[in-house]
Order: sequence, then structure tokens, then C-alpha cells
Amino acid sequence: MSFVIDFLLLAASGAACFYCWILSRRLRALTSTKAGIKTGIAALSRSTEDIQSAISESKRAAEVNAEQLSSLIDESDKKIPELESLLNQLSKVGVQAVNDTEAAVNKLVQVLSPHINEAKDSAAMLAESLNFDENDAAAPNSIRKSDNEAEVEATAPIKPKKDEEEVVFVNVNQESEIEGKVA
Repeated sequence: MSFVIDFLLLAASGAACFYCWILSRRLRALTSTKAGIKTGIAALSRSTEDIQSAISESKRAAEVNAEQLSSLIDESDKKIPELESLLNQLSKVGVQAVNDTEAAVNKLVQVLSPHINEAKDSAAMLAESLNFDENDAAAPNSIRKSDNEAEVEATAPIKPKKDEEEVVFVNVNQESEIEGKVA
């Protein structure tokens, strides 16, 4: 029996040694993990501080930008009535320019109509005095009617002598366009 007790005692001491060996391994893993955890916690702490400083810096920059944007919005709100006034003035000036242009064209037509009619009559008298028939092949192109044209064109300029001023005839077709605008 003492032999059995010795064997049980030996088995219990072997089991205790095995249990101590397992605890030793776990304790070593825990201490190395503690160092790893400490390093990880320190890195996370530094990252948290960096993020907090970046957030506070971003908040300050956002506040500055918000103030600048607010001042720009206020300034643009003040400029809106001025721009509307300028737009109305430009619109009025545009309408006035159109009216003035139309009046000038009408006056020009009124002033030039008698001169154009006089030139037309003079051209007809000149053609008659030269005894050119409208279909005469010897007539200059400016007096002879072409087959497709219904009116006489008096567009050929007369070459002046050295001391005379240059004379330019107005196209008779243009005169009819001007008369059409008057009516």
C-alpha cells in the first residue's frame, strides 16, 4: 500500500508540475501581450490626440471660412439692388438706342429720297439724250437692261479728270429699297 500511495503522490506532483508549466507559458504570453497591449494603447492614444488636434484645427478653419463666406454673402446682398438698377438702366439705354437708330434711318430716308429721285430722273434723261435703247447692244451695261432685270441700273462710276472730284452714282435698286422703308 505504501507503494500505491507513493505512486499517487508521484502522479499528483507530476500533474502539479505540468500545471505549473502551463501557467508559466500563459504568464509569459500575458507579459509579452501586456507589452504589445501597452504599445498599442500608446499608439492609439497618440492617434487620438492627433485626431483631436486635427479636428480642432478644422473647426477653426471652418469658422474662419464661415465668417468670410458670411461677409461675402452680406456684400453680395448689398450689391443686388445696384446690379438690378444697372440692368434696368441698360435696358432703357438699349430701347432708346433702337428708337434713335430707327429715327435716324427714317430721317436719312426722308433726306435722301428727293436726291435719289433726282438722280434717277437725271439718269433717265441722260439715257434718253444719248438715245440708247434699253436693249441696244452698244449701250453701256449700266444703262442697258438685262433680260432678267426690270429696272435700269445706274451704277457705273464716271472717271473724273485730274482736277475734278470723283462722281459716284447710287444704285437705282437701292433707292427702291429705301422708298419701301419710308412707306
